[in-house]
Amino acid sequence: MYEIDANEFCIIIKLKINGWPSASRGTLDDIAFRINLGKQMEIVIKELSVDHYDQLLVGWKSLPGSAIGIGDDYDSIKKYLNRNRGLSYGAFYNSKLIGAILADHDGRRGKLNHLYVLEEYRKNKIATRLVEKSITALKSQGIKRIWILIHNTNIDAIKFWESIGFKEVEILKIWGKNI
Repeated sequence: MYEIDANEFCIIIKLKINGWPSASRGTLDDIAFRINLGKQMEIVIKELSVDHYDQLLVGWKSLPGSAIGIGDDYDSIKKYLNRNRGLSYGAFYNSKLIGAILADHDGRRGKLNHLYVLEEYRKNKIATRLVEKSITALKSQGIKRIWILIHNTNIDAIKFWESIGFKEVEILKIWGKNI
């Protein structure tokens, strides 16, 4: 097996991408990157589609607390992804969805939710890459403020969001009603 370093990897991919007619959107960094989990592996970040729904459920079920709720059924997620094209992303390893983030906005504020990375792939900046990808997409649509919702018992999630600069908004409480 031939090993290549990260610079060679980028050059090889870039040459292939530049030949693709649809490669005008995004950058090399948006399409693929390499991380080290004891061995070299390629993680691909790409937009989520409803075809990933079953794998999303597996990831959401891996989270502490109640990660799946009203509005997380197949039809609702299909509508959500169609309404918010280009904002929600998944991290894939060998076609397996190992992490994901959903994102949307109301024209003024963005919202990030349902972020997860499967436990065996954590601590490799995958969640950070997913967040950055969605934030970049939201910024490109003129969004200047982002909200996140975190289950109050998910201490790991709270620590993660704090580590990348998010702060609790203490003057707000979230209220809801099922309709």
